[in-house]
Amino acid sequence: MVRCPSFLKKAAPEHARTMPEGKSATRYKPYGMEVTPQRIIATGLSVKKAIRTTGRSVRLNTDTTEALSSAQVIHNHLTKDNGWELIFVKNGRETICAQTIKVQDIHSYTIRDRERPKRDARVGMLPPKLAQIIINLATGHC
Repeated sequence: MVRCPSFLKKAAPEHARTMPEGKSATRYKPYGMEVTPQRIIATGLSVKKAIRTTGRSVRLNTDTTEALSSAQVIHNHLTKDNGWELIFVKNGRETICAQTIKVQDIHSYTIRDRERPKRDARVGMLPPKLAQIIINLATGHC
């Protein structure tokens, strides 16, 4: 994340201006880089400070785990209009920056899987989430 902090300090205020009013949530996660959790938090805090110069309120997610689950991303509002989860991936000599814009709809899977009218031992034995994965792989939506 050698150049990432300087990129973030410049890009974050610009991006914050395009977000709707209200408190925003951010998280930054590097993959394939040897960066300490303290460095990730320090970078996040400096970006938070840069965003606050625009007059925006921002909450920094300092979770340094490898990856957040879909439930954690939803709970932390990182895919909402005011959310911003950035992922940095080391690819040889370059660093790729990506933003999480969508995660699986865990609520709809819960409804389809658990709130069926009745159980049937012969029909519906395949969990809906697994069925969706198979359909996506078969149709090339992966």
